[in-house]
Amino acid sequence: MEKISGFITSKIKIVKYSPFLLRFEVTDKDDHKTNVIIHKNGLTFFEQANQGSAVELHGIYNERKQFVIKEFKVFNSAVMI
Repeated sequence: MEKISGFITSKIKIVKYSPFLLRFEVTDKDDHKTNVIIHKNGLTFFEQANQGSAVELHGIYNERKQFVIKEFKVFNSAVMI
C-alpha cells in the first residue's frame, strides 16, 4: 500500500450514492496533485473532511491513475459536536 499526505484542494464530490463513492483532489507539499476516490468508510470521511483539511491516505492506484483509499486520517478538521 502507498501513502499520500497533503491537503484537500477541491470540493469533495459525491459520485455515487449506492454504493457511496466520493471524489476529490489532494495536493502534497511539492504541489503534486492526485485524484482520489473513496468507497469504504466514505460516509465517515465525508463527515470529517472539508476542503483545506490535512489528510494522510493509504491505498492503491487503479487503472485510471486514481488513488483508491483503503485507510485515512483527517487533521485540521472543524467538526461541530
